[in-house]
Amino acid sequence: YAVIKKDGTYLYLELNALAIYDKDNKFKGFRGISKDITKRVEIDLKKRYDFLSNILDYIPIPVFYKDKDGLYLGVNKSWEKMVGLKREDVINKTVYDIAPKEIANIYHLQDEKVFDLQENPQIYEAEVFNKAKDIRYKVIFNKSAFFDEAGLVSGLIGTIIDVSEITKLEEEKIVNEKIMIQQSKLSSMGEMIDNIAHQWRQPLSTISIASTGAKLQKEM
Repeated sequence: YAVIKKDGTYLYLELNALAIYDKDNKFKGFRGISKDITKRVEIDLKKRYDFLSNILDYIPIPVFYKDKDGLYLGVNKSWEKMVGLKREDVINKTVYDIAPKEIANIYHLQDEKVFDLQENPQIYEAEVFNKAKDIRYKVIFNKSAFFDEAGLVSGLIGTIIDVSEITKLEEEKIVNEKIMIQQSKLSSMGEMIDNIAHQWRQPLSTISIASTGAKLQKEM
């Protein structure tokens, strides 16, 4: 179990207790020995943290997590690659330290909705600015709050899905559809002109024959 010392730090103890009974076999209390296992717990927690960090780094989707004040607690390698920033440059920073103001304003507003539990979980479309490449990606954010032992919001964890290629394909599809529609219109117009020309061919042919005959008659 854990106890809080006067300086506010935690002390983890292991308790071995034995019940005490009187001569009538009635419970009187217990005696026990407490052993300080803080160092062991800290080592165990570090191993768990390292294990979870390694798992996050192998996930091919960008993952990030923040505390209640909006400060980044951690990111994985996929996030580093998308945003163009290293983990050590992000920890304890806010969105205003890593993104253009217009994008940071959107992130901050959406984070507050999660912290206040107005939207939890939360999904929305936005952009991610890659500082190293100076380009923007169209993405979908998925965010969810996490809680402390008292059940209060402690921070949030989020993932990012890059939809730039999908958006590009959709835009190309729209452009291609417009081209096909235009080609169809031109084809229909060509058929209409051909039909008009066909209607005119016979009278024009008659006029041509008549004028040729008139010319020949004049020459004779």
